[in-house]
Amino acid sequence: RLPALDADKVGAMGRLIEYAEGELRDPADGLFRGRQVRRETGDWWTDPAAYAGRHALLVQGLLAASGRLEIETVAGAGELATAARRLGLAAADALAARVVDGDGRVVHWVEGGDKGLVSALLEDQILVGGALWAAADLSGEARYRDLAMKALGFAQQHLWDAAAGAFRSGPGPDVEGLAWDEEAGSLDGALPAGNALAALVYLATGDTERVGRLLAEARPAGPPGRAHATWARAL
Repeated sequence: RLPALDADKVGAMGRLIEYAEGELRDPADGLFRGRQVRRETGDWWTDPAAYAGRHALLVQGLLAASGRLEIETVAGAGELATAARRLGLAAADALAARVVDGDGRVVHWVEGGDKGLVSALLEDQILVGGALWAAADLSGEARYRDLAMKALGFAQQHLWDAAAGAFRSGPGPDVEGLAWDEEAGSLDGALPAGNALAALVYLATGDTERVGRLLAEARPAGPPGRAHATWARAL
């Protein structure tokens, strides 16, 4: 059983959700900006770009928070669960409308009416697919699941290396966008490890055969860090 949340923790969750909606969400398109940075003058600069992976993690966090808060009896938990669910599904709608195309390709960043030239990166494809799958689980709406499978299917078609039993971190020459570094082999070049994230998402979708192969054959590269932490979670 999960430890109960007390009023202080529920209050902290509420402040985080309020900050994300009030400071990072653009009401014009529903997307959440990627970061705020303090200037030397002391004020804050908000990055105008919305990044697919960060936005997808926010969706998953809001939906997970909603589910967690729903089982709590502490004052304010029920209302906050409703707010987190509403905002999480609205963010999922923004992902569906602005970040994923009809083929399931995920663009790396969006700013206003512009989209970055880089797309089809493993982490973006997997994180967005996982976020939309979570939205489908919570809402019961098939449209989220259908688009999640498109994003994951795009990764399977263009990034999966059958010989290595793992995903490449970026597209090959058959996909317009950022070319992979062939010297990297099947290893992820970015953090957190895309193949480990893929294992987590495929666990949620029930594709245990692919999960087993990923866990058996793919390995994190580099010194211990977020990639290894993601692999530990998947295992």
